[in-house]
Amino acid sequence: MSVPESVQLIQTDYPLLPLITQLEQAKPYTLPTPEQTHIAISRQQYRIKMNVLNDWQADLLLHLREKPLRYQEAITYCAKRMNMETQVLRAQLAVWLPSAINRGLFIIQNEPAPC
Repeated sequence: MSVPESVQLIQTDYPLLPLITQLEQAKPYTLPTPEQTHIAISRQQYRIKMNVLNDWQADLLLHLREKPLRYQEAITYCAKRMNMETQVLRAQLAVWLPSAINRGLFIIQNEPAPC
């Protein structure tokens, strides 16, 4: 598993995406209350996509950006850092990973078969 170079990870002190949506739709906006927020910006099929991430998702992406790992190694690393049970993280990844791959946040590389 690896994170494409085009993916950008941003940490903000405010949840900016709802505010951006309100401004884009020319709706009256409200300033968000302070809350640490992780945002992933990716490009998929020439379209820019922004996604709000929770703590373990951001941690996993940051680590995989620095050091691409095998799936099991990534789960073990992230579970330890986030103080989560491996099985809980594996279940959450099973739900999130397909959409994250579809959004261009990950690249899954298959290992060549042994000869």
